[in-house]
Amino acid sequence: MNYIKRLQGDRKELLEIITQTEALVAEFEAHLALPKFSGVDDDGERKDWIATGDVADRLRAIMSSLNTEHVR
Repeated sequence: MNYIKRLQGDRKELLEIITQTEALVAEFEAHLALPKFSGVDDDGERKDWIATGDVADRLRAIMSSLNTEHVR
């Protein structure tokens, strides 16, 4: 019975990690869809440039949400 309880606990934990990761990815997609990243600026320059530091920070947050002993 303890084995089943442990598996149920592991499953619950992993589902929470998946839900958190899905939320982070959706947040990132929403961030990328902001007007500042699309179209053309007043001076004719493209507005789809983004700071690589911002991207790296968000990707680290996503990877961090997956960084558990169960997922490795």
